[in-house]
Amino acid sequence: MKTSPSLELAEKKLRDIANVILVGSGKGGVGKTVVSSAIALSLARIGFKTGILDADLHGPSLHKILDCKFPAKSGARGIIPCTVYGLKFMSIAFFVDEHTPLPIKGNAKASLIRDLFAQTDWGELDYLVVDLPPGTGDEVLSVLMLFRSKGRIVVVSTPSMLSISVVERLVNLLKREGVPIIGLVENMAYIYHNSEKIYLFKSSAAKVLSKKYGIDLLGTLPLDPKVEEAIIEGKTPLHSKLFAEEFQSIVYKIIEKTS
Repeated sequence: MKTSPSLELAEKKLRDIANVILVGSGKGGVGKTVVSSAIALSLARIGFKTGILDADLHGPSLHKILDCKFPAKSGARGIIPCTVYGLKFMSIAFFVDEHTPLPIKGNAKASLIRDLFAQTDWGELDYLVVDLPPGTGDEVLSVLMLFRSKGRIVVVSTPSMLSISVVERLVNLLKREGVPIIGLVENMAYIYHNSEKIYLFKSSAAKVLSKKYGIDLLGTLPLDPKVEEAIIEGKTPLHSKLFAEEFQSIVYKIIEKTS
């Protein structure tokens, strides 16, 4: 079977990228995009050549966190991505009206995600972070197939046991597709009150899944209002000192597992 030019170009671009970190959750509302941006920003801060791709076609939101002026220019190697905080960043949000639905389905989704990656001039990268769409449908499968040779995933959950069945479906999908799981990140697990951690749930879905499937729990993160405040002010999640400090150990674990 003849390989499509778009797929050939994607495979060529992928050869210049050392590591691909996929970030997924199986559902929305757990802070997956905040975690994706924090991973990429942290890697860039440390000194790694890093890019980030928003693979959510119907609800892209990374551009709201990474407030970036898209240059809308092309070079010899493709579309020049937005550059912010040392990151190369690409999203479908740069090409469509924010309030207009994107009426595509099936194979068209796979093609669009592949083209968005393949037509971008990423150059040589140490890490490409990919913010997956929620769910376990066509879009997620398309991304897993696109990055199957190098993709490894960080799964984001909250402590709520109500989320466990959804996250567990994603874990089973990843195991079925042979995608290595770097580990779990538990978000919104606690708040700080008078310098004391107050855990919001008696149980921990991430700990249950970690034990059941033998997946490393990379760390837990707070429900931190200053993250939202930073984003509203046009800053990043890492501008919250508390969040940045808690996130540091998670990033070093990810580096250790991918180097």
